[in-house]
Amino acid sequence: MTTRQTDTATPPLLSDLAIRETRPEDAPPLTRLTARNFQPFLTAGSEGPDHCHLAAFLDQVPVGLLISRRDPERAERQEILSLMVAPLLRRQGIAGALLAALEERLPARGITEMAASWSDRLPQIDSFGGLLARHGWEPPRPQRLRMSFNVRDAIEALQGTRQLMARALGRGTVYLPLSALGKEGWPKLAAAAAAYEKRGLLPGWADPRPWEETSDPHVSQLLMGSDGAIRGWLLAEHQPAFNRHAAPVGWAGGDAEAMLLAAKGWLNALEQREGPGATLILQPTYKNGARVASLLDRHFRPHALWSDQLVISVRPVSAAGSSIARRGRSM
Repeated sequence: MTTRQTDTATPPLLSDLAIRETRPEDAPPLTRLTARNFQPFLTAGSEGPDHCHLAAFLDQVPVGLLISRRDPERAERQEILSLMVAPLLRRQGIAGALLAALEERLPARGITEMAASWSDRLPQIDSFGGLLARHGWEPPRPQRLRMSFNVRDAIEALQGTRQLMARALGRGTVYLPLSALGKEGWPKLAAAAAAYEKRGLLPGWADPRPWEETSDPHVSQLLMGSDGAIRGWLLAEHQPAFNRHAAPVGWAGGDAEAMLLAAKGWLNALEQREGPGATLILQPTYKNGARVASLLDRHFRPHALWSDQLVISVRPVSAAGSSIARRGRSM
């Protein structure tokens, strides 16, 4: 059913705007309104209760697109992954209308909060931040540091942290590849994680157990105390789709200096297996590893092939639907 909203302040353009949820058959004409890495959401991820993708049309021509999903880690939050308006029609209120249409649909899905994250290198960063601010979103705050390296450059950057690593070594901490423990490696790591979890010391994001099948034990590193106990870990994962390597989980109980030791072992093992030109990405969050993120930012960022910072802004969802002025038509 199509309904028309009456609003004397609505610009003439928006009075002819129609907004609806996307369907798989809409994908071809909508691909120009989002980045390539989000285009699969228009087909495989266009239906189901966890997704809400909205397209804005003028005379059946798509002019705006919003892609969103339920946050995999916070069921009450909806993530806005992409929001784009055709360049010639920007600053006409279309983006705000898409945000309003999304919020109207969220209470029925059990969503109480919207979130958007974006790179500090986004070309339209000021415009996007201003759009959210006008509609009551919180000021953006740092969320994640992202840096990509060649292995040789990361090893060079690590040289500037020798004194920090020496302090960790002085406390009796050593590193070794997970494969050094043979068949007992993963069982011992899982047991250590379970013990820390039972004591309330291990945050959920740092649990290595979900990564067993995808991690490389020859590159993944364990941090061992002088008593032979596992004190931390840094896992390694190959991401062939991106032709790079990543560290999905790293934890040392807040000991950032020990984590640098694990990074040394991780990089050395990766160089031996893949060569100095192999590409890797590091993505620490400020929430889960602020000290590590700060160390990497200070010592590693100048050596990165590219780097940026993800920021996040959130907004509570009105229980009665959008408090943003409803404009155009929804169908």
